[in-house]
Amino acid sequence: MADEMRRDPALENVCDAGQRRELLASFARELPALITSIEDAVEQSTIDEIGRLALQLRDGGDGSGHAAIGEAAARLESRLQDGSAGLDAARRDLEELVELCNRALS
Repeated sequence: MADEMRRDPALENVCDAGQRRELLASFARELPALITSIEDAVEQSTIDEIGRLALQLRDGGDGSGHAAIGEAAARLESRLQDGSAGLDAARRDLEELVELCNRALS
């Protein structure tokens, strides 16, 4: 599990430690609202909104150095775009994504 929450070493090449801390803090501040929004969208079965929020998490995860969150969000986004796997498979991807987000906050 520790490997899943690894920080993206590519960030070390583009910003200093202070900038990385600010990116992480900013992402952490946004996570609870994003998680709630995704869960609401799932309850309402609004696939387009789930996809939009997954894109936000993908970009935020990648940009803040949480590679595992970015990858999980990209899987969810891809599954939603494909449409063939159905809502149950997307829900499993979402549960994984929410778990990773919650671990990032703890």
